[in-house]
Amino acid sequence: SWTDGSDGTDELGYPRTLSQYDVDGYPAISGGYFTLNLVAAGSDGAVYACDLSLDINSTPFKIYRWANDNIETPVSVAFEGDPTNGKGGSGQDIRFGDNFAARGSGANTQLAAMSRNAKYLVIFTTTDGTNFTAHTLTHDASGKGGVGLTFGEGNTVWSKINGQPLVQLEFDLAAGTARTIRTVPTSVVANGVTGIAYDPGSKRFAAVDYSAHKMSVFDFSDPAAPTAIGSPLPMPASNANGNGTCAAGLVGEKVIGLDTNNGLLAAKVEVSVVAEPPVIDTQPASTTVLVGGTAQFGVVARGTKPLTYQWRFNGADIPGETGSTLILTNVTEARAGEYSVVVKNVAGEVVSENATLTVVPLVKSDALTPKWQLPPGAKPWINQDNSQRGLAYNPVNGHVLVISRSEGNKIYVLDGQTGEQLHTLFIDTSIVFGGTFVINMLAVADDGAVYVCNLTTDAAASSFNIYRWANDGPETAPEAVYIGNPGGGRWGDNFDVRGAGLETQIIAAQRSGKAVAVFTTPDGYTFYPTLMTVEDAADGDFGLSVAFGPGNTFFGKATGRNLRHVQFDLNTATATTLHNYTSLPAAMAAIAWDSTNNFLAGLVFENPDNVRLYDFSDMENPVLIDQEFCAADNPNINGTGQADFGGDMLFVLNSNNGITAYTVKKPTPSMPATLTDAKVVGSNFEFVVNGQAGAVYQLQSSTNLKDWIDIVGMTVPGPSAKVSIALEGQGARFFRAVLK
Repeated sequence: SWTDGSDGTDELGYPRTLSQYDVDGYPAISGGYFTLNLVAAGSDGAVYACDLSLDINSTPFKIYRWANDNIETPVSVAFEGDPTNGKGGSGQDIRFGDNFAARGSGANTQLAAMSRNAKYLVIFTTTDGTNFTAHTLTHDASGKGGVGLTFGEGNTVWSKINGQPLVQLEFDLAAGTARTIRTVPTSVVANGVTGIAYDPGSKRFAAVDYSAHKMSVFDFSDPAAPTAIGSPLPMPASNANGNGTCAAGLVGEKVIGLDTNNGLLAAKVEVSVVAEPPVIDTQPASTTVLVGGTAQFGVVARGTKPLTYQWRFNGADIPGETGSTLILTNVTEARAGEYSVVVKNVAGEVVSENATLTVVPLVKSDALTPKWQLPPGAKPWINQDNSQRGLAYNPVNGHVLVISRSEGNKIYVLDGQTGEQLHTLFIDTSIVFGGTFVINMLAVADDGAVYVCNLTTDAAASSFNIYRWANDGPETAPEAVYIGNPGGGRWGDNFDVRGAGLETQIIAAQRSGKAVAVFTTPDGYTFYPTLMTVEDAADGDFGLSVAFGPGNTFFGKATGRNLRHVQFDLNTATATTLHNYTSLPAAMAAIAWDSTNNFLAGLVFENPDNVRLYDFSDMENPVLIDQEFCAADNPNINGTGQADFGGDMLFVLNSNNGITAYTVKKPTPSMPATLTDAKVVGSNFEFVVNGQAGAVYQLQSSTNLKDWIDIVGMTVPGPSAKVSIALEGQGARFFRAVLK
């Protein structure tokens, strides 16, 4: 509202807008991708607005100030420059203007902004009330904000982005750091919330959900157990909000929300004088978790304060679980069942619906053994900002190479046995440039040559580039070996290489199509693509990961798609699916092939994320032989990462969750297989093979207990499998199962 109480129009009914001229009458607002993008106000009525800069290195981030919101008030530039103070980076590291907040007055005013991927939190302070200085803070919540931002109590801010929970950060300007002190689950403040505001006076929190197109208000008197105030209000319209942008404002009883493309909504919070019994707005949701994982249930209730909570398991109270959220760690199968919560206050009580916890057992063996991990935060360049996607093993020297854009475009070289950082590759920016991401994925050939690709979202407009380093030495210079358009669309989300010298082959696939390119070279330095369309596949089937398989084949995968095994012919430029594995997890993405053991490893996005190892000795019937957890279990909303075998080890990068290295071997049975429950059913002889999880057994038959013969096509996985063998035309025989 305007300070004079008007409706925002002049005497002729035209909209009133703030001045864009400075005190001398000159235009003062210019630059930026959007010249003006977000606005906030201090407690003294001063108005602050920022531009949107996609790259602060080329376009400075600007903040403007008006002393009040009168139309005659001149504007001044409160800040112009690099809010990271030279820390920089690339991509969303250096994008500012997607979030903005203000509080205080005069010389005590503070402004806040985050980079688009929340890598940097910047607090702006002033000594004169008009000119501001940026304080760049590092923190532990990179990737968990970037759209919604508001100041909290004391030296804290709340941060939000779609797909992530609301987090509260406590900052220390003197130390230049911030840390997460609270996470509010998405069962309370929804996934789709991106516009947020907090009022310390009323201790209320406003949230605008861009996907549900609703505005909610919460009581944050107890931030550990926030409660909804009333029911969410629908925005004026429900059109698509493709950018997920919203804004909110809240002071006392007044709240206002903006949902891009759907208008403004103003509301008033009314406090009832009559005690209201508790009402549950959001019921606890059923969930599935692997043994050893973490399960979380939450409830959102409203009613007269205080509200109390008591969680139940199969109808019985769980001692000590009296908050609005229930978190179960290191879950066992015994904890599977029905969970509910009783919410009480002075006016009554209500029992929630049951939420079912399903606990899935792991397949475990000694095939994979964790050797070392680098979780987020272990290195400055390993974090949760979606900037680490590429990893490869060098078979020549045992090094592991990792691409990270957290500190600029860099390729880190690690000791494969320990994870110790050795050095970085030399990147000549006059050669390595271009694309949405300048470097994204990598692979190492059998001769130790390193190949790296960029990411382009449209290869027809911005070329797909492949670079080569002859080895991974710190002074080796890169060279461009391919710059072009393999086939239109998006390229660079997947990448693999095999061979050496003139026999080197590189493979990449479209993210959203069904075209695959295999690059070959006549001289070892220049590569040419053979484009093949897998006609019996669907668009996007190979979008997130490709791996060369045996012979002229490759495997391809994307989240939500089946694993496909495809045969290709470079002479005819054709490719056809050999196997479409419907039984493997749809949530698997990053894959790798071990030609020595015929193993395939896949990163699966479950609760929690885990690495699965399959034995493909029988290509028709792959067998899961081991599962291991990743270094962390943060959301990986893009489903990105890369895996590679080498040196009897497996290395897996899970974006936002660090790197884990495992030793790899054939599983060792802990006991011989036994055959039980033998019986004749019709014309078949049936029995059950009992063995070790992760092991694969070959069925054999004998007529004399001395000479044993493999039964063709009869391999079974542990720990247990039923077998049926036709009796017709067969004489007396003995059967056994041996480790394959």
